[in-house]
Amino acid sequence: MAFHFKQFSIRQDQCAMKVSTDGILLGAWASHPHCRTILDIGSGTGLLSLMLAQRYPEAQITAIEIETKAAQQCQENVGNSPWPERIKVVQGDVLKYEPKNRFDMIVCNPPYFPKAQEDQSMSLKIARHQIKLDWQTLFQSVSRLINPQASFHMIGPIEALPAILEAAHLFSFSLIKKIQVSYSPDKSPKRYLLSFTKVDGECEEEQLIIQLGGANEYSHEFIQLTRDFYAFMP
Repeated sequence: MAFHFKQFSIRQDQCAMKVSTDGILLGAWASHPHCRTILDIGSGTGLLSLMLAQRYPEAQITAIEIETKAAQQCQENVGNSPWPERIKVVQGDVLKYEPKNRFDMIVCNPPYFPKAQEDQSMSLKIARHQIKLDWQTLFQSVSRLINPQASFHMIGPIEALPAILEAAHLFSFSLIKKIQVSYSPDKSPKRYLLSFTKVDGECEEEQLIIQLGGANEYSHEFIQLTRDFYAFMP
């Protein structure tokens, strides 16, 4: 069953990680001026690549995914989209990826969890757990692949922020924007949207609440951020 957005659809039956609010937030938020080349690390279904193709009409996007079935589904979703000529799908390990040129912007919705359950499939373990890509390995890869003036954007759990910042510091990244995400006013924040560069600067801090009350009562900020994508939003 496909997840339908305003300009594209996502099939996800072959992917361990499905379309999520986390991914949609990151794809709608990540930005960089004069962005011509974008790398999506761990692309899964291709959600981030397709959202960024919609937002950046001049950009060439590379989606790299280690899992074979997920990469095949990403290619299927790209092929069925309005932008197949601008998104290149690479099946492989980002640790071994050697592109000709570095990227203006890199995005990643990374695996969050340190330990996997024994009864999970290997594809789910890789997608959700830090088996192949821990924080230090992620920033090491981004550092190797990013232009000096470029930006890296990710989403991560609140409790992982100290470890994320430690890894970023090891590779000379500065946090320049941090958005604390709460799913409703009465719930504790669960996620941070984070933006890094190799250029020093003060960090901007904001808060985002997704729902105000009922199931379909979204905040003005969330609507403004995602309305170009969700099919049910006017």
